[in-house]
Amino acid sequence: MREWSACRACAAAAAHLATERFVEVARAFDGNDVARAREVWRTVAPMVPTLFAESNPMPLKYCLWRLGLIRSPECRLPLTQVSSGMAATLESLVAGLPER
Repeated sequence: MREWSACRACAAAAAHLATERFVEVARAFDGNDVARAREVWRTVAPMVPTLFAESNPMPLKYCLWRLGLIRSPECRLPLTQVSSGMAATLESLVAGLPER
């Protein structure tokens, strides 16, 4: 059960970036359209591990900043900003997000 809670938390964090797609997944499941849910999920699933490749919540915060949803990607210790390599990966992720 604990692992399932962690999975839901990861998906919820990623849903901040592609909310409508996650809503579409949920609605498809609610309507028993598992094929559609899988199809949409495959478009957003790759972002979940990316957002947790470095200390949470810094990759998500970086993306929210790049989208103009928060003022700064800064953090307080003991957290640190994302690495330059992660920033490049996140730039690609943000560029590929559906329009808000």
